Amino acid sequence: MKRILILLGILALASCKPETYLGPLDSPLGNWKGVVSKYYFNGENVYEAPGCTYSAISFYKDSLCCIEGVKGAFKWTYSGDSLVVDTTVWKVTELSGRIMNLDYLGIIEKPAAEPDEEVAVTGDGSTDDETPIPTDPVTFAYQGQTIETDGSKYWYMNADGKTVPCFPLNGTAEDGSETILCWWDTRSDYYNPF
Repeated sequence: MKRILILLGILALASCKPETYLGPLDSPLGNWKGVVSKYYFNGENVYEAPGCTYSAISFYKDSLCCIEGVKGAFKWTYSGDSLVVDTTVWKVTELSGRIMNLDYLGIIEKPAAEPDEEVAVTGDGSTDDETPIPTDPVTFAYQGQTIETDGSKYWYMNADGKTVPCFPLNGTAEDGSETILCWWDTRSDYYNPF
């Protein structure tokens, strides 16, 4: 009889396994695996890449995070819908126990002449998908837009006449040569917990 009670107790404990919480989170603490990056140009989805620029990110309570494939630990801050990791800024559009969706906003840069001044957020491609920017003025045509450069940045003019920073995404063509897969001005990165 005692054995049956012990067996029933073990079975009861095994069946009481807590379910994974899938609701809203107030912090990105934990381990996140990159699932997909969606690239947009002038409001249109132009490319989807399996995985993300950062294949995995781990956020710790001490405001440090580790990024798979990038050596070192980086400071991070999260406030409302803004996530800053080192110098990269994202808008957090969804954060729950099942997904973290980040829209890339840019890189924080300090002006070289005034290093003690407040920092500004500017758009800048990530190191994994940068193309060397030509020193001579060059223009590119893409999706009905003319992409221009001053030798340090790329941009195009939208329908409202505003300058929009954009970036090339490099990749390998079917013949094995390096090519620009697309141009993008907005990128969304999707992560799942693991």
